Amino acid sequence: MKEYRPSKRGAYVLLIWLAAAALIMSLICGIIAAFSITAGVAAFIVIALIALAEAIVIIPAYIKNKLTEVSEKRIIISGGIIFRHKRIISRSKIIYVSRIKTPVSAIFGLCSIRLSTAGSVFLIPLLAQKESEELMSLI
Repeated sequence: MKEYRPSKRGAYVLLIWLAAAALIMSLICGIIAAFSITAGVAAFIVIALIALAEAIVIIPAYIKNKLTEVSEKRIIISGGIIFRHKRIISRSKIIYVSRIKTPVSAIFGLCSIRLSTAGSVFLIPLLAQKESEELMSLI
């Protein structure tokens, strides 16, 4: 059974997306502050604390807990931070496999793989380019 985990560089991709979302939310705080300074500052502090918690706790835990196992007959995708989950996919049920590469993940040499079955779509996120090619050839 071959195991695949998200690349450590995947944390950088997630941090860039987090920074972009925090920037947009801070612009909204600025609009709120135009009407009420207290509400704008309070919203900015809340957003900063949430972003800090995500950067320090949630993103590393997500990268650490995500695991994909490939065997002869099935693929097991497990993960989760608070609520753990395990998805078992029969390899014979997979209709097609596609690779997703965003501009930010391409900078770090990463991509994600999407497995499509008759009723569901499963994502294997932030694999190194070499690992994703190996996984796609196995499936």
